[in-house]
Amino acid sequence: MLWFILALLSAFLVATHQMLIKKYVKNVNEFVLSSGTTFVAAVILLTISFMRGVPEISPSFYSAIAVTASLNVIATILIYKALKKADLSLAMPMLAWTPAFLIITSLIILGERPTTTGFVGIALTVIGSYWATAHQRQGILEPFRLLLKEKGVLSILVVAFIYSITANFDKKMVLASDVYFGTGMTWLIISTTLFIFALYYNHPIAEFKKNMPILLMLGTILAISGIAANTALTMQIVPYVIAVKRLSTIFVVLYGVLLFKEKHAHQRLSAASIMVIGALVILFL
Repeated sequence: MLWFILALLSAFLVATHQMLIKKYVKNVNEFVLSSGTTFVAAVILLTISFMRGVPEISPSFYSAIAVTASLNVIATILIYKALKKADLSLAMPMLAWTPAFLIITSLIILGERPTTTGFVGIALTVIGSYWATAHQRQGILEPFRLLLKEKGVLSILVVAFIYSITANFDKKMVLASDVYFGTGMTWLIISTTLFIFALYYNHPIAEFKKNMPILLMLGTILAISGIAANTALTMQIVPYVIAVKRLSTIFVVLYGVLLFKEKHAHQRLSAASIMVIGALVILFL
């Protein structure tokens, strides 16, 4: 069950990382924050990799890292922009859709097939997602209208689908190299791309220096989370690992309610709990 412990650790760190982004992104340009954070994580992992010895690289590594890095750039931008505007406890539970999408994408990309009872988990995830966005119910279709009104919520739903693709290529990438080198190189590509966007921001170097303690903290959390999640991916099929990782939902909702005093606490907590049950059904039944 080591993979479960690693995925659960990653879930907690992901939620903590998202909470800190929510806290700082209003005062720091999102491209400075995201490029600096991913660069710190890349330096940490590549340093570990060089100390361990650079692994042998399989030919499939290059296509896998190209896909996951490019898609993760888009996902990162969407997350940072969403957290700048939307409630943490409303937007981030949408990531719980990732295991549902993975039922299809993982089968197509990796040929990994969860048990048929995983569809019960999918249904619970959908119900939980519906309930999370139903706090302004004006008829049964109100949550669907809310997806269009709350751009941050819709953005995170798009990110959930992107992650259902990148998780499969993350697994391909680490199996074709190793956890430290593969993940570190991915984040180096992501940080470089985001830094190009940051150059359009006034005085990005000054912003990097000013916010270095924040970037070091976020980057370290991201590095540990990446090591835990990608190690778990080498031990278990992708839908199961990501289902456990999406237990971050409950931590996110707690952070949003307790730290940011976000409204509709009981409803969002119950919605997150339904999503968590769905993830556990996918995992255990």
